[in-house]
Amino acid sequence: MSASPPVLAEDIAAALERIVESQEFARSWRLKALLRYLVDKAVRGEQDELKEYSIALAVFERAPSFDPRDDTIVRAQARRLRQVLATYYQTPAGRSD
Repeated sequence: MSASPPVLAEDIAAALERIVESQEFARSWRLKALLRYLVDKAVRGEQDELKEYSIALAVFERAPSFDPRDDTIVRAQARRLRQVLATYYQTPAGRSD
């Protein structure tokens, strides 16, 4: 078995833009911002920085006093993001058959 070729940053950026410009993401700036942030951190190898608190501050512009026990925006939007991505990948644009 041969190893898969590396995924290039420009390929990731192009795929990300196709996704966030899709009909499924058309009306949600929050989901677009969240997905862009998550992908950017992953591409930079900064997955360890993906904490609920840092996402709330960086993506959803919450104050430093943000408390995830009182404000569930990150969890709620992450759940929505998973649902919308699942829908996207069931469309012809999202399938790579």
